[in-house]
Amino acid sequence: VRNTDQAEMVVDVIGRFFQLRECDDERLHLGQRCLYADMDRCTAPCETDDPEAYAEVVERVRAFLTGRDPSVLDALRDRMRRASDQLDFEKAAQIRDTVEQLERILEKQRVAAAPVRRHNAALVHHDNDWDGRADVLLVRFGRFEEALQCTMPPTAEDQARLREHCHALFDLSAKPPNALSKRDATEIRLLSHWTYAHRDELTAVRWTPDHSPEALATAIEETLAERQEAAA
Repeated sequence: VRNTDQAEMVVDVIGRFFQLRECDDERLHLGQRCLYADMDRCTAPCETDDPEAYAEVVERVRAFLTGRDPSVLDALRDRMRRASDQLDFEKAAQIRDTVEQLERILEKQRVAAAPVRRHNAALVHHDNDWDGRADVLLVRFGRFEEALQCTMPPTAEDQARLREHCHALFDLSAKPPNALSKRDATEIRLLSHWTYAHRDELTAVRWTPDHSPEALATAIEETLAERQEAAA
């Protein structure tokens, strides 16, 4: 199945099960009911004026696309069984194919996101032009989040900034992405290429959820001090 066919199938499933609006914002604000609403393919948020309720529907779509909500696949399987019980084997086969394609698409999303969930680190970088400073690049869930310039060894001000940013970015309650957007994938790929190109100038300080943000900040400070000693 081609990618365009898969995309059209996913859009159709979302339209049938979640009834997202098809209109643009301009038409939405006119408050005019459309054909999709008459066909029960839209919840008609133009009439309800309840943005929170519609936001919940959008969140359900996100949950479905990231594999966190199996209700759509369960409903399709129920339809497949009913069609089979009614001896409508052609319809049952069509639904079965849809379920299998959706499962493959969602599994690809989960597989693509898995390595990202484990990539949390601080990259300490300084080039060969020794000036007593280094850049600390903070990477969370595989994505570049913040760059801090510190002296080697770090000053008290540097230490305070490191702790502030580590606590903010490496919050233990933060949830990893279940899927990657196109922008996320591009940023991660660029970071990977840059890291490889500068591998001789980098020291990676890995972080895992069984360590505190404070421990990460301390490890970064120790790395900065070690790099200063090595360069001196």
